[in-house]
Amino acid sequence: MAALAATPYGHSISPSAVVRPVINRYLTVDAFFDPYRASLSQFNTDFRLQQGNEWYLDVGQRYSTGGNRVRRGDIWNPISCNEVYAPTPQMEFLTAAGAFRTPWGWTVGARGYYDIQNGKSPEYDIVALYQNPCKCWSLGLFYLQFPDRASYNVMFNLTGIGWTENYGTEVVKTILGPLLWGERGLPWASPGGPYGRAEAPLPRPGVGGPPR
Repeated sequence: MAALAATPYGHSISPSAVVRPVINRYLTVDAFFDPYRASLSQFNTDFRLQQGNEWYLDVGQRYSTGGNRVRRGDIWNPISCNEVYAPTPQMEFLTAAGAFRTPWGWTVGARGYYDIQNGKSPEYDIVALYQNPCKCWSLGLFYLQFPDRASYNVMFNLTGIGWTENYGTEVVKTILGPLLWGERGLPWASPGGPYGRAEAPLPRPGVGGPPR
């Protein structure tokens, strides 16, 4: 409708015109409420701008009060040995992440954290994933930088056979997942099965196809 409204009267829209996807906006809020102190023990927010599966930019913050903090999932985890709390200091972080696709099959992304209290970055991650045109295989790379060490590795996937999985798999999936959701040939399990959902089917003869 927006394309039609912007078209001058008496001019038709060219069939070859490229309509770029809209820029979607997402706001995620995650919090824990402490009924004993009548206050929030954790408060996290993320704001994301995303254009289809081409690029996205995400900024957010992480806040946690000092003291015993609830471990996510432990209340429902039968093997947690009743360790439902973890003592932690107060934390205040700013986060930033983003990713984009290139015309050469590479999807590149990065994520960083900034410690407001200490005035430095405790971690930043750089990841990349290559997919060949037929999505038969993919190659993933990641580099994680910490104050005292660095970590890097390679992931490889053969569609229909399997993939190599390591600690960086979850990092790559978290950063690039918003652009690669449900695609085939990824080095991790995807919606629709372990190898991703099938591509859009081709129109059957006589149903939606070009006239003969």
